Amino acid sequence: MFSSSKPRLNGRAATFISCGGGCRAGARGPRESRQAVQAMSLLLAIAPLLVLAPGRGGAQPISGVVTSSKGPEAGVWVIAETGDLPTKFARIVVTDDQGRYLVPDLPSANYQVFVRGYGLLDSPRQAAKPGQQLNVKVGIAPDARSAAQVYPAAWWLSMLTLPDDKEFQRKFPMDMKDCFDCHQVGTKTTREIGPNSAPGLRCS
Repeated sequence: MFSSSKPRLNGRAATFISCGGGCRAGARGPRESRQAVQAMSLLLAIAPLLVLAPGRGGAQPISGVVTSSKGPEAGVWVIAETGDLPTKFARIVVTDDQGRYLVPDLPSANYQVFVRGYGLLDSPRQAAKPGQQLNVKVGIAPDARSAAQVYPAAWWLSMLTLPDDKEFQRKFPMDMKDCFDCHQVGTKTTREIGPNSAPGLRCS
């Protein structure tokens, strides 16, 4: 929920009341002011949903089948994303046992669609529009290293091997807590440090 700072008027919160001849400041009690703030916060929270609500602007799905050299790919992610709307918009679905997918209720826009899954290489992004049938061919990762490039950051972080030093092992998680506040540790950026990032650090 959004927070709002309320000006004070004679010891009570001041709110603005809409009226036929304009707006005037009116004194209301804390309860009424709190209800007004909550109502406005709710309206602001659901406004984007109203803009992108199914059925508005001819919302339609993008559907198709995902296959690889092994046949239909079950349980892989199909991602449709666009930057044409007021905010970046993405919708993700998972294929069924026959490799079929349906991304529902997409607002009218130009989308980029791609597939991601364990043991696979990301498919090339393909242009698509709502109402279109789009079958996607995806490649099998040639080795474990290639497949791991799309694994979640938490998986990569769990693979970290700490020095055999009990004091270091105790202190390390405490120091890392500050990093977690701002960063997703284990991403490609945080696990691949270039030789110029830290003088004297050896990277493999």
